[in-house]
Parts: sequence; C-alpha cells; structure tokens
Amino acid sequence: MGVIRLLLALSVFITHTKPFFGLPFVGGRIAVEAFFVISGFYMAFILNEKYTKPGSWRLFLQNRFLRLYPIYLFCVLFTLFVVIKIHTDPYLGWSSLLKLRFSTLLALIVPQITLIGQDIMLFFSVNSHTGFVTFQHLNDPDVIAGSSFLFVPTAWSLGIEMLFYVFAPFLTRRSNIELLFWMALSLIVRFVLSGVFGLGSGPWVNCFFLSELVFFLSGILAYRFFVVLRHRQVNLFFGKIFWAYLIAATLALNFVPIVEWGRLLIYIVLLIGTMPFIFLATRTTKLDRWIGELAYPFYLVHLLVLHINGQLAWHLSSINLAILSLFVSVLLVVLIEQPVNSWRQRRAGFTFTVFLPKIRLAAAAVLTIVACIGIARAPHVPLNDYEKMETEIYFWAKNNEEPDTVVMHFNSLPLTPRQILKLMIRSPDVPQNYRDIREPFVQQFGSFLEENYYKNSKK
Repeated sequence: MGVIRLLLALSVFITHTKPFFGLPFVGGRIAVEAFFVISGFYMAFILNEKYTKPGSWRLFLQNRFLRLYPIYLFCVLFTLFVVIKIHTDPYLGWSSLLKLRFSTLLALIVPQITLIGQDIMLFFSVNSHTGFVTFQHLNDPDVIAGSSFLFVPTAWSLGIEMLFYVFAPFLTRRSNIELLFWMALSLIVRFVLSGVFGLGSGPWVNCFFLSELVFFLSGILAYRFFVVLRHRQVNLFFGKIFWAYLIAATLALNFVPIVEWGRLLIYIVLLIGTMPFIFLATRTTKLDRWIGELAYPFYLVHLLVLHINGQLAWHLSSINLAILSLFVSVLLVVLIEQPVNSWRQRRAGFTFTVFLPKIRLAAAAVLTIVACIGIARAPHVPLNDYEKMETEIYFWAKNNEEPDTVVMHFNSLPLTPRQILKLMIRSPDVPQNYRDIREPFVQQFGSFLEENYYKNSKK
C-alpha cells in the first residue's frame, strides 16, 4: 500500500497547488478519508498480530505517539523558525490578534504540543479584539478561524488519528455486527449534521471524530477480509491487478462528472474492496513499504515548503515543489523516522536494525542548522499589498462555512467561496470570463466585501 499512500499525500499537495499534467488526483478531502480507512486496516493488523499480550495496549499507544511525534515536532519547530526569521505569518492567525488571554493561549497551544485535540481547533474561532474563544460565524470580520493558529495546518487529522488509537484496542476486538452498528451510527451522525443541520461543508462532517469513525471501522473490516484471503491462499496476481486499478482511480477519479460525495463513496468502496488483495500482494515488498514511509512526512512538510518557496521568491513549479518536498521527506525518514522506529520496535520486542542511528540523528540536527542558516541569510521578498490581499481572499474563501452559496456578484458574475478559492489558486477549470476578473476583483476585494457581504450578513 506504500505507493497508494504516497499518491494520496500527493493528492493533498495538489489541493494546495495545481494538478500535475492535468491530473487532479482524488482531491484532499477524499485522500484524508482514505488515510483513515488505511489507518483502521493497519491498526487492526498490528493489534491482532503484534500487540497481543495482556496490557500491551499501553505500549501500543506509546509507540503510536512515537511514530507521529518526532517528525511533527520537527515541522513545528522549523515552522516557528521560518515565521520568526522571515518576519511573516503565512497561515497562522497569531499576528492578527490584538489581544490574547491566557486561557485562549492554553486552548491554542496545548493541543499542538500533545497532538490530541488539534481537530477541535477547527470548530472554534478567536475574537481578535477580546481574545476570547468563540463559536461565532467566521464571516464576522473580527473573528479568526481556529485553524489559522495551527503551526502545521494539515496536522488537524492527527488529532482524530490519536483519538482513534485510544479506542482501537477496544474496537478491534468487537464482532462484525458490533462494528456495523457503530458504522451505521457514524453514518447517521454524518447524515443528521449534513442533511438536517446543513453542516455538510464544515468541520462537523469532514473533521468530527464521530463522523469520521465509519472510515476507521471500515478499515478494520477490510483487515478481517484480508485474514480470510490469507488463509485461502488467494493468487497474488489479483492483488497486482487491483493495485493498478486503485492507482488509476487515485489519479483520475476527479474526471468522473459526479458530485464530490459520489466520488468519495466510489473511491472508499473501491479502497475497502481492493486493499486486502493489494496488501497481500505487496506487504513483503521492501520498496513499496519504503515509499509508503514518505507519505506521512510529505503530508506534514509540504505546506512549509510551499511557503518558503513563496517568501524566498524561488518561483518553483508545482512538480518541482513536490520533488523538493519528497527530498525533505526522504531526509526526515532516513535521519529521524528510521532511528526512532528502531527504538520503537525494540520496545515492542521486535528486531529492527538501523545502521548508525545516533549518527543519523546527529546528521539531522546538523542539516537542520545548515538549512536554518541558509534561510536566515537568503533574501526574502515580503508580500506586496496585492499579494497580501490575495492571501486574505484565499483564507476567507477557504474558511467560509457555505462554499457553494453565492455571496456576491462582480461584473455581473455570481461568486461562491469555492469559485473564489479556485480563482486564487488559478485552477485550470475556471472559465475564461472568471479569469478575466481576477485582478480587478483582488484589487477591490476589501471595499467590495464590506459593501456587498458583511453588511448583508449583519442584516
């Protein structure tokens, strides 16, 4: 599953940049849900075949934390250095706060130190004038989305992962009937939040643990199907065929002209059905496993690479940025992940030999210092007023809770937050008449938004 996992991480990358060679991949939302399915499969696998002794759930939780935390901590510290040294605030909301209370500071910092609760930050906002945490609508100009305070924006999903790890030792011991019951309950929660309360486009459906639980549980069921296949000694050729089909779906599913939830359903069902065969065929392939190890650091580090590219005016293409992010990911795996993994495996009673682990960690420290010096000395280009407005528009549209509702008209063209977001990232599927209004729209956005949107939203 290593290649699939890396392609899913690239799907998240493309969501933040541009498609490769016209291939949109499956998109960031579907990719994250697929990661949850794969996580459910792998957790069921290791809990049933590795952590089987009484009380081993404690060791399981500790090792899962050690699996996620080292690379995450590196990304946090390096992000702080870049933000402070380049004197910029790329995707954080800290500089927008006029007042910050101690209780608010704890609510913003503790989840990012512990990993647990980062997903909750997507549900609240901070009033820039009072400094209080609030659940006010994000269209209030005085309110800053909680997600804007994340040091590593993509790490919100780690909060859900950690919560699943807490329940995984219990869930993987449940019967199929019980799992199906919890899956049905999770689907009901998604339906009620989306269909009854109209929260389908916000974090309540896409980032809420009870809504996401169905994906983890379907991964557990997929593992149980894998156990059946393993005992029946199914021909590995089927796994290779399904592997090719799943890669094709990951690359091109967005070309299918259906609504997004339809694509999500197709891909998740395809993943659940083919993953047991694919895992059976590829689990002993060292290259595939090593490629899969790149997915996690790539998922975390790519936004930081994108920001550095913008601030230092490298003007790299999307493909070159992906290559650079992959190179950083390789260094993180070789110099940090593998030495720590060697220690994790020994704690679990398994042998995992890594050549010169302490020297690798020392090399990681040296290379980090060199990179910091290079970034500190490199000339950076501060954003001009136009670029600052582009950034403001991008995050305003991204954080809007109603992405498909027409919020304004510009030159007689109706604009939804989703269309505005595509305009800002220069998406290739934006019609030409919309592309033509991009520059004047950006230049007039502040006054136009105040006149046509904020006033209307306050009536």
